[in-house]
Amino acid sequence: MTETTMVPAGSTTKSWTAVGVLQAAEQGKLKLSDTIAQYLDPILGRLNSTSLSQLWGEGVLDNCTIDHLLSMKAGIQDYNNTAILLETLYAKIPIDITPIDFINMVDKTLVCPVGSCVYYSSINYMMLGLILVQIHGLNNWEDFNQKSIIPDALADRYKHVIFPLSGACSKHPNVSHQYWHYSQSYSVIYEYNMFVDLYEESCLNGWTCGNIAASGESLANFWYDLGSLKLVNNASFQSMVEFQPLVNDWCPGCYYGKGLILIPGEWKPMDPNVPWQETALLGHPGEDWGSGTSPICGGNAKYKFGVCMAYNSVFGMNCSLPDIRNNRYMNPDTGCEVYAAVLSVVTGKPNYLNCTRDEYKPPGPIPICEWKHRLEREPSGFQITGDKRLLERIPDVV
Repeated sequence: MTETTMVPAGSTTKSWTAVGVLQAAEQGKLKLSDTIAQYLDPILGRLNSTSLSQLWGEGVLDNCTIDHLLSMKAGIQDYNNTAILLETLYAKIPIDITPIDFINMVDKTLVCPVGSCVYYSSINYMMLGLILVQIHGLNNWEDFNQKSIIPDALADRYKHVIFPLSGACSKHPNVSHQYWHYSQSYSVIYEYNMFVDLYEESCLNGWTCGNIAASGESLANFWYDLGSLKLVNNASFQSMVEFQPLVNDWCPGCYYGKGLILIPGEWKPMDPNVPWQETALLGHPGEDWGSGTSPICGGNAKYKFGVCMAYNSVFGMNCSLPDIRNNRYMNPDTGCEVYAAVLSVVTGKPNYLNCTRDEYKPPGPIPICEWKHRLEREPSGFQITGDKRLLERIPDVV
């Protein structure tokens, strides 16, 4: 990897999609208070021969607005990550799961009535992508240029950004390999670790909810330009930072705005008198199964800079550590050190953040590591039936 390598960054895409919708609102092409059916029914009918009422039931999403989707207030379920993982990794041949596939597959039971809770769901942002297709007069979801939100005057700052559509990541020049990690403990003695290169798998990643591939520098530019009001006007930006607490149990203490996530107190200054707002990042970290930008990808409003660390393995891949369980801390620990270094340069204060943590102490489990170019595919392929567990597909190597 180099400073120009483009790394699939998952949900960081959502901020770009939100900017596209807010730009459309500024241009009078839609209103955030518009109900979504008027935009989605035509394209769902054209591409899927369905409508929202046919999919979710009569009247269920009648009052759902574009603002509800942007703010994660639609009450719509998220996709089943286990099923999508299995479908992707064990299909007979590499496959692209399209936004229409996701919408058809998702559980249609609402988490809460529309507008009554803030529940993170990538389906919301696939729907927003379809709405953008419709208002721009395009025929298919593949026709939408996700990079069109960048003004021509700023184009040189985003040379290392793409939004892959169909096909494997390998077909896109300068996109990184990504390594999915699986581990399983065998008693207290052994821990099996498998690292699988996803380079030959689909890079579509949910489209307008997760398909960006970019360099860290380009994403840092995005957060700076967004906070500097070069992408949306002040009213739109202020609506993006109207945060409310998420109810998803995987993100306790997280708040969502419009295409932005806030985690108050995520970064611990060495000086306990420094308010958390000085270190807060307004951004949107993201992860695919083998790469991402979490936890450091956003803009610092206090000191007015953007920062992003992209990586091509969600977990550390060093099987020679005294205790390999510490691989789990690779991204948060590295991210903290990177952010601390930037803050120290900007503020002139050394050792700005406290990045220490309690580590696992050796002796730990004996590592058994296996690196795979890709997972072997059975001749018959692999079909999803219910909520199968990946462990069933992994041989016992001990």
